[in-house]
Amino acid sequence: ENLCAILLRDMVAVMALTGDLRRALRLLGEASRLDQRTTGTDATLHIIRALVLTHMSRLRRAEDALAAAGEPTGPKARQVMWWRTRSQIDRRTGRHHDAVTGALTAWNMAREYAVEADVGPILLDIACSMRDNGDAECFDWYRTVLRFAHEDMRFPLAASAHASMAKAQLLWGR
Repeated sequence: ENLCAILLRDMVAVMALTGDLRRALRLLGEASRLDQRTTGTDATLHIIRALVLTHMSRLRRAEDALAAAGEPTGPKARQVMWWRTRSQIDRRTGRHHDAVTGALTAWNMAREYAVEADVGPILLDIACSMRDNGDAECFDWYRTVLRFAHEDMRFPLAASAHASMAKAQLLWGR
């Protein structure tokens, strides 16, 4: 079940990178109709659907999908994904303090339990959430993201972090 969830998450991530989020939603719909699903797989599908819908700015539907996933329980990787998704929904709906809490929860769980998770986007979520919450500590997190991205040669992540940090600097009048 965990392997299938990881493969599905990776597939959706590729769809998100290509910008074809509608196709990602169609594939998620097909996956949700497979006979081999379990309760855990269904929860993972709902979380991924919520994340895709968030990136499509369909926040109400994203909230509904995350609610359908239930509480953040089960394997730690799924809990990290749930908290990261919760954080992104909160940030985009203006609940900035809650977004910081969710992003930090995802980060702390990923570190504490050595969860197989892509920490780069989690770090960027923390920095962006802190920026939107008006917390100047966001700059420390941006530097952490940039260091991580450059060490791993993840240039799209580095570019996103640079752009987001520039927005933060503009907000602080720099």
